[in-house]
Amino acid sequence: MRTAPTTRLARRPLERRARQSATEVQLSLVVPIRDEAPNLAALYRRCRAALGEELRWELVLLDDGSRDGSDELIRERERMDPRGRGVYFARNCGQTTAIRAGIHASRAPLIATLDGDLQND
Repeated sequence: MRTAPTTRLARRPLERRARQSATEVQLSLVVPIRDEAPNLAALYRRCRAALGEELRWELVLLDDGSRDGSDELIRERERMDPRGRGVYFARNCGQTTAIRAGIHASRAPLIATLDGDLQND
């Protein structure tokens, strides 16, 4: 049984959010996911290769009602690496809604969006 999004969307001023998270996370990568299980491992590897270990970054994966097990792979990523964070929707809400939720769930002052299908470099 799927549940509502598990990440709480805090509403706070951008300046305050940036100030609070500046020492923790520098960059949030927001990635909407809809049935992308085959691509998730490669997506994470590519993000790690591009961003390395020196930059403090997080990968916010938004499961938009996937039915292919993407949600379980995102949960596994969360357990393996604290930089991986998941937001889960009970049903498909669309890419725009997922990106918006990811931006609100982000902890960094800088936010970038990526597609989960690996079609963009």
